[in-house]
Amino acid sequence: MRSAMRIIVALAATATVAHAQPIPCEPCARGDKHLATLGKTGEVLRGRALDLAGTHRLGIESRDITEHEEQELQRWLEGLTPELRAAVQSLGAWSDGELLEIGHALCGRPDQYCATSLAAVLRCASRGCTVQPVELVRPPPPHTCDPSVGRRYSSRFGLGFDAGSGWQASVHPVDGLAWSLGGEARVSLGGRKLGLVARLDRSTGRDEGRDEDGDDRDDVETGPVTRLIALAGPSFVPLRTLDPELVRYLQVDVLAGYLSSRSQPGTSGPAAALDLSFQLASKRVGLRIVQGFGDAKDERAVIAHLGLTTGAGPEFDYGAGCSNMNFRPAGSALALALDVPFSGWSQGAGYTAGIGVEGALYLRRRLDALLRGDLLVSGKEGRDFSLHQSLLAGARFVASRPRGDVGKRKGVFGAALAGYTLAAAPSSSPVRSGPIVDLALGLYGGGTSDASAYVALHGRLGISPESSDLRAVFLSAGGELRLDGRRWKDRD
Repeated sequence: MRSAMRIIVALAATATVAHAQPIPCEPCARGDKHLATLGKTGEVLRGRALDLAGTHRLGIESRDITEHEEQELQRWLEGLTPELRAAVQSLGAWSDGELLEIGHALCGRPDQYCATSLAAVLRCASRGCTVQPVELVRPPPPHTCDPSVGRRYSSRFGLGFDAGSGWQASVHPVDGLAWSLGGEARVSLGGRKLGLVARLDRSTGRDEGRDEDGDDRDDVETGPVTRLIALAGPSFVPLRTLDPELVRYLQVDVLAGYLSSRSQPGTSGPAAALDLSFQLASKRVGLRIVQGFGDAKDERAVIAHLGLTTGAGPEFDYGAGCSNMNFRPAGSALALALDVPFSGWSQGAGYTAGIGVEGALYLRRRLDALLRGDLLVSGKEGRDFSLHQSLLAGARFVASRPRGDVGKRKGVFGAALAGYTLAAAPSSSPVRSGPIVDLALGLYGGGTSDASAYVALHGRLGISPESSDLRAVFLSAGGELRLDGRRWKDRD
């Protein structure tokens, strides 16, 4: 019996000694080496290890975080001392594996949960993480169902205005570029997929602009080609999205009428046109092709246009039955802006104004991809005017998040774009077609996550031998409409 008791006591003592042995932690050791490499920064982190080990309360576990987690992370950073905040934000160059080892060292024990949570917080605080928008969930349908929950109405009659820029050809000498202004009246017929449209456009473009003595004036002047075009015909809506909040549809106009040349004799006659356009709420962008006949058989044009149209839109029922319908495209990251360059100056060409359109694609909280097309008209007394049609692509960087109540939010942004310009100017003009860059700095605000207004200052430069004399500075203002504000929520 005594022998058995001695064995039990010996085993208990052995277990106690074994329990007292520290558990080996190789990641902790490697993390200690990283902290030693950091020098003063490592000492600051080690001195506040207890506070850092409690970051699991933020709930951040990966590179993708919610808006609430982002807000909690910012509050946590603001609550740190400046020295500790700088130390945390200086870890951006360390890999995910190294941050995990630093997390083990700061947690002080082989606690995988503590180390993983701390490493995730250090990564988001130093390198930034992707904020995932909150998907809105529509409420469940009621127990009783109406035959029709709602109906989207639109005035049967509509009016519109647009400006355009494009290419023209004529029997008379022209340089090929043109711009136009026009208005239209529409009426919808039964079913709202069919209608009638009548429009009146004025388009103009330069002649060849042969300047033989270098005074910036045309010496062989045949006059600009100016046309007044009256057209009418049926209109079709082949595609539409049944979204009562943000109506959008594709429209086709088949037109016929008369083309009257206001500057050149013998070139007036019947004309036909085809207009394909996309309408987003009140904004409309499209492409119109015009061909003359008879005496005007050599007159033709292709015009890209943008403008505003109200009324004569499609009507439809939505939410019918008991289905829980979600009309808007979930997660659509596109936006469309009507941009108006309204005041500026171009070197050697004079006052500059025009019209443009921008398409934006949301990439990250502070970054968008941009596609821009515009027409700039420049001129001053004593010289012929010049036209510049440009297409550019690049990125927009949001430098600060907007603050304040809805309708008062504002932020600062910068944009860098590169592209190509087609120039129509007197032959002696040093500015020619070629590649260009456009740098912009602007202020946006006065809206919500669904829409925003902005004003921007642009500097545009030619970057090739042919376009190197292009130097322009101008202001532009516009309004941006987003297809799905949920993707832009973090701009609020």
